[in-house]
Amino acid sequence: MKKILINLIPLGIGVAISLILYLAVRWWGFLLIFSWIGLSISVGLLVAMNRKGMKKDLGRKIAILLISPVFLLFLGLFNTKICNWKKRFFMPSSFCPRGYLRGC
Repeated sequence: MKKILINLIPLGIGVAISLILYLAVRWWGFLLIFSWIGLSISVGLLVAMNRKGMKKDLGRKIAILLISPVFLLFLGLFNTKICNWKKRFFMPSSFCPRGYLRGC
C-alpha cells in the first residue's frame, strides 16, 4: 500500500501545478494538461512496479504513449494563447522594429 501511495505522488504534483496555474491564468487547458501528465506518469510507475526485469520499460513506454497526445492536441491551443500576449510584451521590448518573435 505504501508503494502505491508513493507512485501517486506525480499525480498529486500534476494536480497541484494545474490548480495553481489555472487560478493564476484562468485557462482551463492547464487543468487538463498537467493533471493528465501526472496521471500518465503515475500509471507508468504503477505498471513498472508490478513488472520484473526487462519488462519494467513497459511502464515508461506507457507513460510516454499517454503523454504524447496531450502535447499534440494542446500545444496548438497553448501556442495561440502565447501569441496573443506575445504581441503585448515581447514586441515592444525587442530592439528590432518587427521583433524577434514573428509569425503569429
